[in-house]
Amino acid sequence: MAKKILVACCGNRLMRDDGVGSFIAERLLRMNLGDDVTVIDYGIAGFKLFNDIVDYDYVIFVDTVDTADSKPGTIVRFKIDPQDISVANSEDSQKLFQLSFHEIDIESVLSLCKAIGELPKKIILLGIVPKDISPGIGLSKELALRFMDLVNLVIKEIKNLRDKAD
Repeated sequence: MAKKILVACCGNRLMRDDGVGSFIAERLLRMNLGDDVTVIDYGIAGFKLFNDIVDYDYVIFVDTVDTADSKPGTIVRFKIDPQDISVANSEDSQKLFQLSFHEIDIESVLSLCKAIGELPKKIILLGIVPKDISPGIGLSKELALRFMDLVNLVIKEIKNLRDKAD
């Protein structure tokens, strides 16, 4: 049986480079990635992600990342080890559920999933360092130049997950 892969694209299109995940989702949705792959543009709806993530064997997150020592347009890949994810305690969980939908981040989603024992088998974060996250629509030149590199990296990760499926 094929493993189910979720490509979870996050970000806010109204904040320039922060919308890169959403633009990546738009591009991937025009491709035939196979029946085992679901691409969802989560935008800023983190709780929807929490609800969906438990249904997948593998998750590839696509988002902007803030790394102090990298220049805008730098693409990074992180394999997230379940041991590195802290478990949300009941007090943390209550605080998270009092927030609006756009105020929960990937780390919090994974923490809640771990707390209920529902983490995917493999979690990958593909990120790109933003240049401009001010209000506005469209990507900076630095991110626009690396856009297809990030799309192709997502496709490569999907292939790698398929090749290494349990």
